Amino acid sequence: MTEQLNLSEKSRLTELAREYQEILNRQLNAALENNEMDRETYIYFISQDFPQDSRDSIFDHFGSIFNELAEYHRNRLQDRILKGAEMLDKMSRNDPRFPRYMEHYDNLVNKLKDSEKI
Repeated sequence: MTEQLNLSEKSRLTELAREYQEILNRQLNAALENNEMDRETYIYFISQDFPQDSRDSIFDHFGSIFNELAEYHRNRLQDRILKGAEMLDKMSRNDPRFPRYMEHYDNLVNKLKDSEKI
């Protein structure tokens, strides 16, 4: 009876880990397809082994991975904001592209602020 419970629990843990892995895979694939992630970073995240020995270890592992992934995206967004600020500083305010670029810059800043609220 105890052996059946252990097999059943192991099966549930494996399924839980697979569900989290599927969520992570969808996010990674979308980021790669949308050029929001380079191939090397994609491989780094996709190749992370996940534990299946306890619920806590699964939650800790995927919590850590999702936090690291969010931090990666925030850092890339910060880089884009800095590049945009440099470009805007060099651009004349009379340039016809300036309002459109400024709007894009403001949208990036707001996106970063929103991501930090989560």
